[in-house]
Amino acid sequence: MNQGSGACLWTSVPQHYPAPCDRYKHASCAHRGHVYILGGRERCLLRDFWKYNVVCDMWVELPCDSEEAPEELEEHTMVAYQEFLYVFGGMQDSSYSNSKMPLWVFDTVKECWINWKTEGETLQEVTPANRKGHSAVIFGSSMYVYGGYIDIRGSTKEFWKFDFDSRVWSLLSSVEGGPGPRHGHSAMTYQDSMYLYGGLQGLREQKDLWSWSPASQTWSCINFQKIVDLHSKIPKSLVVPSGDLASACCTEWTKFHPITLPVLVDTVKHLKPSSSKDDAMSPCFFKQFRSFQAGWSLCCVV
Repeated sequence: MNQGSGACLWTSVPQHYPAPCDRYKHASCAHRGHVYILGGRERCLLRDFWKYNVVCDMWVELPCDSEEAPEELEEHTMVAYQEFLYVFGGMQDSSYSNSKMPLWVFDTVKECWINWKTEGETLQEVTPANRKGHSAVIFGSSMYVYGGYIDIRGSTKEFWKFDFDSRVWSLLSSVEGGPGPRHGHSAMTYQDSMYLYGGLQGLREQKDLWSWSPASQTWSCINFQKIVDLHSKIPKSLVVPSGDLASACCTEWTKFHPITLPVLVDTVKHLKPSSSKDDAMSPCFFKQFRSFQAGWSLCCVV
C-alpha cells in the first residue's frame, strides 16, 4: 500500500523460527504484550495455537490438543477479557455443532484450555448456533457477537450478548434497524460505541459503516459527505498477522504506521450520521477502510 509519493506505509516485522505456517481464515487477538493466533486454513484445516511476544519477537506454540480445546476451526473469533481468551464459532460439522455450544476458554496465566461449564452455570434453552465469518467485540463485562454465516440458513443478522460474569446469552436482534444479515465484516469498539463495517450479504458486498450504542440500544448508519484524510494523525502502529484477501495465504508480520482503527473512528465520529444506508459514501475513504476490512484479523498492540 503506497501513498502518491511512493513511500511505503508498511514495514515487515522480522520473524524467528519456530513460527506458525502460512494460513488464512484464522483468529487473532492482542493481550498483555502478546498476539495470539488460533487455527485457520492452509491446504487443509489447522489445529494449532501460537503466542507471539511483541517485545522479544518470539513465537511459542501453545497446547491445543486437550479435551477442553477446540477442534479445527476457520472464520471464528477470539477476544480477550481479563486473563482469559474466548473463542467462538468456526466449527465444521453442522450436525455435530448443533448439539454443542461453540465457545471455548483459554487461561492465559496457566496457559491451558479450561472447562468453564460449572455446576452453577445457568442452563438456557436459546443460545447462538455455530457460525462463521461473524464478529465479536468486548464491551464492559460482555462479549457482543454480530452476524455470521450459518449453514443452510446463510447470512444472519443475529446480535448476541454474552455476559462473562453470569455466563448468560441474550439475543439483541429484536432492536429495530441495524446492518442487517451479513458475514465477513469487521467490528471494533471505541469509547462508548461499537463500529461495524462491510462484509457480505449472501454474495453481495456491503460498503456501509454502522455504530451501535449499548447505552441507548440503537444502531446508527454513518454517512460520509466528504473525502476524509485518514493520515492526519500518526499514533500507535497496527500489527496485521496474515490475512484472507482473495484467499491468499501468508504469515508475514506487517506493521501499518500512519493510522489505527481508533483514530479512524475518531475521524468518522465527526461526520454526519444517517439512518439510511443508501446514501453515497466517499470512495477514497473506503479504499483505505476496506484494506482493514477485507476479512483480515486485526489487532492493535498497546
